[in-house]
Amino acid sequence: MILLGLALATTPWERTGELRVRDADALVVPDVTQRAELGALVRDLVRAAPSGAVPAGLPERASALGLSLDVSDGIALLGSNAGWGLLAVRLGPASPWVVQAPHPWFDLGTGELTGLLFAESDARAALFATTHRKLADTTDAAHQAEGGFQTLTLALVDALEDPVLVQIHGFGGGHTGADVVVGGWGAASLTEGLTTLGWVAADGKAVPSLAGSTNLQVRALAGRAPVAHLELNKATRTALRDDPALRARLWAVLKAWAR
Repeated sequence: MILLGLALATTPWERTGELRVRDADALVVPDVTQRAELGALVRDLVRAAPSGAVPAGLPERASALGLSLDVSDGIALLGSNAGWGLLAVRLGPASPWVVQAPHPWFDLGTGELTGLLFAESDARAALFATTHRKLADTTDAAHQAEGGFQTLTLALVDALEDPVLVQIHGFGGGHTGADVVVGGWGAASLTEGLTTLGWVAADGKAVPSLAGSTNLQVRALAGRAPVAHLELNKATRTALRDDPALRARLWAVLKAWAR
């Protein structure tokens, strides 16, 4: 695996394109040992993050796994070009929230939106897939049990006290009249809160195909953490991208829901 430098950009999403894997032959599915070492690395990084510093030795451990670990503007970035995803961890004070984009090049706009939500909030971490979900059988981050994305998610949850996970997805077409469909664990009460944004919000039970019921991150966190699996239609994603005030209102609704 070739290490790639991560140049300074506005949000972590801007940097994800540098690590995007476009050739299935370049993919590396982490083996058992690599998953264990990657999980331990992330747990050590996240547990040390409140101190504002990356512990000594972590960059070397990352390099041994074929990843780069860089710090810029108070954000630690962990990634490789093997298809394991890009993890951004906020150093210093933060809330135990994780925002994710499992399908940034399939659910268009969700990577950019996840990056903005992370940059404008106090979330501890953001995680972006670095492959298109249809590139290969192993590149759907939400359905790959042995992939880097799932390994990173489980390590994040283990390392955080009272974690909350928000996944941003997108849907197209007119098969539902909703602006947003809410799935996940403990997320039923979130549907009503989202209507205060002027959205038509549907519970995932009403639209099972968009409920995330087979999503491995949602399943793995059952009973362990609140999870909001948000499916946003194209117009809603565009509105959120273009309106910082609307993003702030969305974050306030999410915070109120997770209390």
